[in-house]
Amino acid sequence: MKDWKVIHEMDDEETGLPTGYAKKFEGQFFWVTQFPDGWHAETRDNSQVYAEIRTLKILKTAKGAMRWVEKNYERYLYNRKEN
Repeated sequence: MKDWKVIHEMDDEETGLPTGYAKKFEGQFFWVTQFPDGWHAETRDNSQVYAEIRTLKILKTAKGAMRWVEKNYERYLYNRKEN
């Protein structure tokens, strides 16, 4: 789980702890963001006219979400070429 960058603008205001991380895979950003229901693995959905952030999976921990993205990001690349 190397090279994930903390998004400090999203740090918890009371505790100062990180609640958002980002990493680029093959030119596309993926995020791990804390919400009340867990840690969301997210990316942009460019299948729409206006690209929106899409939650791919909700996990219990930030490390678990990062690990999930690292194992599954290829399925969600918007510029992936089909064979």
